[in-house]
Amino acid sequence: MKSVPSAPRNEAADFLREKADNFVDPHISCIRWVTENLEFNKKKGHATMKITDLLSPESVLVDADIDSREKAISVLVDLHEKAGHLSDKEVYRQAVLKREAECATAIGMGLAIPHAKSDAVKTAGLAAVTVPGGIDCDALDGQPSNLIFMIAAPDDGDLHLEILSELVGLLMDEDLRTGLLQAGSPEAFLALLSEAEG
Repeated sequence: MKSVPSAPRNEAADFLREKADNFVDPHISCIRWVTENLEFNKKKGHATMKITDLLSPESVLVDADIDSREKAISVLVDLHEKAGHLSDKEVYRQAVLKREAECATAIGMGLAIPHAKSDAVKTAGLAAVTVPGGIDCDALDGQPSNLIFMIAAPDDGDLHLEILSELVGLLMDEDLRTGLLQAGSPEAFLALLSEAEG
């Protein structure tokens, strides 16, 4: 498997660690959890998956007209269903809402990554939306979230953590985030991610 630089994951881990140290929040342990997984993947020194393998044009929506976190979750769950990732949309949606209640998944920089493990997931995958105006997802930096990915993973194992760390590491690149927000179609969105992954 192709080696990738560790720098993005260093930056991702440093960013999340700083947020965990500077914000008093009952969910900060979740941020530390992601940080530890980023460090683990950094030490491995190679990518274990490609983010673009988990996405398809059917699971991406650009320039979405969304005005709340709840609406974003519903839209993303619909995209997962459209892409064939789910066996029961409502069961999975409830799992995501439960996970969000336990730990807000907006990490800052306009980025949010709601996720859940569930028996209602047939095939692990990602869904993504861009929201030009941004929405309040209770981000650690207090800023609106305008780039939102949702991870769907089976209930067994820790695949969601692996996906999460790879995704956050990739999206530390500000130019990539800007390009994704400007993408005019799902195909353009995926092309940018594919180029970034190499």
